[in-house]
Amino acid sequence: MHSLSFLSTFSMFASALLFTATLANLAAAISEGDLSISLQVASTVASANDLIVTAIVFNPTSEDIRALAINNVLDNSPTQSFDIKAGDGSAVPFTGAKVCYVTWDLSSDAIYKNIPAGQSIAVNHTIGGIHDFSSFSAGTTFEVTPHAFSSILSSVEDASGIVPRADPVSFVVTDNTKTDQLFNSLPPQDQASLSTPVCSDKKKLQLIKDSLSSARPLAGGAATDIKSHPNGPEYKRYFGGNKQSDIWYNFDRIAGDLASAGKRNIFCASDFADSASACKNNPYIAYTVIYPDGRTPIYTCDILAKCGTPSSVCSTKSYDLTTSSRGGVILHELAHAVTGAADIAYGCPATEKLSAADKKKNADNYRCMGLNIFLDYNCH
Repeated sequence: MHSLSFLSTFSMFASALLFTATLANLAAAISEGDLSISLQVASTVASANDLIVTAIVFNPTSEDIRALAINNVLDNSPTQSFDIKAGDGSAVPFTGAKVCYVTWDLSSDAIYKNIPAGQSIAVNHTIGGIHDFSSFSAGTTFEVTPHAFSSILSSVEDASGIVPRADPVSFVVTDNTKTDQLFNSLPPQDQASLSTPVCSDKKKLQLIKDSLSSARPLAGGAATDIKSHPNGPEYKRYFGGNKQSDIWYNFDRIAGDLASAGKRNIFCASDFADSASACKNNPYIAYTVIYPDGRTPIYTCDILAKCGTPSSVCSTKSYDLTTSSRGGVILHELAHAVTGAADIAYGCPATEKLSAADKKKNADNYRCMGLNIFLDYNCH
């Protein structure tokens, strides 16, 4: 898709902890004041490709803190950890991966970082590959802060956590604002419909087709319910405080082949070395890559096959986990691709606790409402 091979890109995104520690068995919720965060970046960098931001996370308390290192400054995968703005306030577009994560093994050390009592850890983030500086001229001054929608949690069940705030840090790109972004292998997208499954493996291709065929009715069912029950409990749970017409419009675009939803392919990531590496090195079910020119291809990882089906949602009467439904996974990704939704919270209990504004912007709220309506009307 863009010019660094993903294998080399991912080696730069690989863990860059300057301090390591054995994880403690602590799982207390993280509160404001438990951690302090500062950012470091070179004051000048010749090329945006060479930009590295270091997040230093300090634990001032007398006990080790175990934190979930997913989708925040502790996570240096190609998801959004920072917001970057030029001096005039213009945002530097994020062009990395928006993802649907698997249900994590909470006993696995791999998804946590431990910040020892009274000590710091530092995580290096290579930024040029996932932010597009090309619309800005050389010599522009930029300012970087932690991403406004990210949070640091003690576990996936922690509904509060802390927003990783830090004083803004400025830098200047002196010469070259062109960046090599994620993936170079994106084939031409010449499909006639909203989303077209593409895969060389016939079994995986059928899985994507079936998942998409499930996702669209989930979105359509939610849209229909908003029209017929505009103040229904499901709507209040996942989108309360928003204009019903806005949320209906988002669901309706996902459900149908509408021009306003754009066109994209849904690939099996195993067809390309760089996208396959993303699945291998991260706990992803699927992910959407955002391009400066508006392309929003979706990549599915092999673990999609292990996710639930409509019948399993009915049999378990459960849809909270991201792995509960393949159709729900694709609906989550289409919320990214079609509406521009972010990843603010995962899991349906957490999505209910978001502010009204964040509910509208969060991809998993769309998945959860779609599955909630499906369960209500189709499982008896």
